[in-house]
Amino acid sequence: MPADVERSIADIRLGIPLEDLEKSLAKVEKTLETVRKEIRTERGRWYQMRIRPYLTQEKKIGGAV
Repeated sequence: MPADVERSIADIRLGIPLEDLEKSLAKVEKTLETVRKEIRTERGRWYQMRIRPYLTQEKKIGGAV
C-alpha cells in the first residue's frame, strides 16, 4: 500500500511469526549471505523464506529482498 512505502517490514502484520526478522535483515545486508528459514503461518501452512541482499546497479547494498 502507498502508506507502507519507507515503513519497516517489522511494523507490518504478515500473519507469519517472524522472530528476529530485523536481525536476519541486518545479517543479510552486512554479510551479503542469503538467509533461509522454514516458517509456519498462523493457519498452519509451511513456507520456506529466503532473504537475499539487494544490490544496486552500482553494486552497492540497497537493502534486502
